[in-house]
Amino acid sequence: MPETDDFLFPNDPNLLPSVFGEPEPSPLNNKIKVKIISPSYPVAELAADRVLLPSVNGDIMILPNRAPIILTLRPGRLIIYNNDKKEPMNFLVSKGIAEIRRNLCPVLAWAGQEINMKSERIRERLTNTQKMLSEAKSDLERSELSELIDFFKFVLKELG
Repeated sequence: MPETDDFLFPNDPNLLPSVFGEPEPSPLNNKIKVKIISPSYPVAELAADRVLLPSVNGDIMILPNRAPIILTLRPGRLIIYNNDKKEPMNFLVSKGIAEIRRNLCPVLAWAGQEINMKSERIRERLTNTQKMLSEAKSDLERSELSELIDFFKFVLKELG
């Protein structure tokens, strides 16, 4: 056990504690640093003026300098608004968690996908995942692949 609370309460006000790892610097430009991460791959890392997250308790808009909060996410649309661009960026995420602290917003989702991806590519990934499921050897592997299949079906449904 450390003798001080430096990890929980760093002396440097620009360092923020995190349940996901070591403290990291807070962006100082009044933009929210959004990281969308899945177990298999990083999905995106962007700057935003505001972020709409699909929480299990309803959608929540995250603005700069927000008080810290940890959210449980449901499958849904994550929207990143940036005043420098006309159109917001849309992502579909599966269940997961988000830890918002000051201007940092890491999103850990079981799966995530930017909406502009072609539905043919998603169908291809769905087919490959279904094949992997039929060859899975463990219950854990089958469970994880089933979750991914459900996510791809959700994405296809959202794309129409």
